[in-house]
Parts: sequence; C-alpha cells; structure tokens
Amino acid sequence: MTESKQTVQKPEVAQAIVDGFKRAGIDFVVIATPEPQYDAVIPLIANDPSFQYVPALQEAQGAAICAGAWAGGKKPAFILTSAGYYPMLWEFAAQSVLWGIPFIFLIPHLGDVGCPWWVMSIRDSHCMTQTMEVFGVPYTVVERVQDLSTEIVRAHVHAGASLRPVGLLLGGETVWTY
Repeated sequence: MTESKQTVQKPEVAQAIVDGFKRAGIDFVVIATPEPQYDAVIPLIANDPSFQYVPALQEAQGAAICAGAWAGGKKPAFILTSAGYYPMLWEFAAQSVLWGIPFIFLIPHLGDVGCPWWVMSIRDSHCMTQTMEVFGVPYTVVERVQDLSTEIVRAHVHAGASLRPVGLLLGGETVWTY
C-alpha cells in the first residue's frame, strides 16, 4: 500500500506560486500562521522586491489586510492554513464578499483525496467547499504543480472581473508526497 504524507513545501510548488503571482501582477502578499506547506515560499516572497510581504498573526487579520491593500491600489493575495479558514469566515464574509473586495487566497485542501489525516478529511472535505459555495466564492482545486502558476493567473483575472475573492484549494501533489 502506498502511503501519502505531508512534508515541508516542495521547492517547485513554492516557485510555481511565486511565478504565478508575478504573472498575475500580484504585488502584495499576506501569509498567516505558516504551516509546513509554506516553508519554502515564505523566504521567496519576503526577499523578492516584486512583493510587499505582510505576515499576519491570525487569518481574520489577513482578510482585512487584503481588503485594505486592495482599497489602497494593491493587488493582494492571501496564503493561509486550512484550520485558519474557519476563524476567517466572519471577516471574509463581512468585508470581502459583501463589499466586493477582489483578492485570491491559497489554502491547503486537507480534505482532498489522499489526505492521511482522517479528522481533516472529515472536516475539510465538505465544509470548506460548502461554505465557499454559500458565500458565493468561486474556487478551484489545484492538484498538479504544473497547473499552479496558470491557475493563479486565472483566479486573479476572475477576482478582478467579479470583484470577489477567489480560492485556490491546493491538493494532490501541491501538498502531498506519495
């Protein structure tokens, strides 16, 4: 039996995120409560003059920071944990969705097929996507590293056109090693 495991972020995933942000014209990146999937991307973003990097202590703060950045003329993206998605919901719904604040957010889809943690599979497999649907937040699940950069660009274009946040749920090989 093949076993999957979560590891620190693969360098090629981190580079695909940075490349996608640059291709999309994103210039402001908030990262909340880093977890192992983001270990490789944080220094790439923090040390790249193309981005203004803002660490957030809580996910709700991250959504508010993205809203303020957009109001100030920036093109924001938000990287957060799957556990942090739920505490962020009020801020997210009250500001970003209600007032039409466009930004993209990247979040591990730990309920994706292949997730070795049963509790995450139960919680995230349905709840995360259902709450996005309730709030009318478009999202896509990205499972292949080679698709990540293009999907970031597509999400950013859609966020700008719809004036809504757009989610990129990272699953498959973008999160797991098999």
